[in-house]
Amino acid sequence: MPPPKVFYRGSNANLLHTLRISGGGSLQVEQIPESLSFQDLARMSDVGMLVLQHEPPSSDSFASLRNWQRENPDVPVLVLT
Repeated sequence: MPPPKVFYRGSNANLLHTLRISGGGSLQVEQIPESLSFQDLARMSDVGMLVLQHEPPSSDSFASLRNWQRENPDVPVLVLT
């Protein structure tokens, strides 16, 4: 079974590259569009971790993130500001 994916939502290419190499090849990091809503993300079954680059103003609020976390309490979320 493949490991769960780390989804990165942001625009920092260096951070994305660092996330990808930090897993030593055993961590699958995928960049998702900033336009992807938390409802769309909830439909994905292979979410292992979220890394979100928060740059106000955002189309999704922290309230949406909290709602998503209530439904997915086992998925760690890292928000970078």
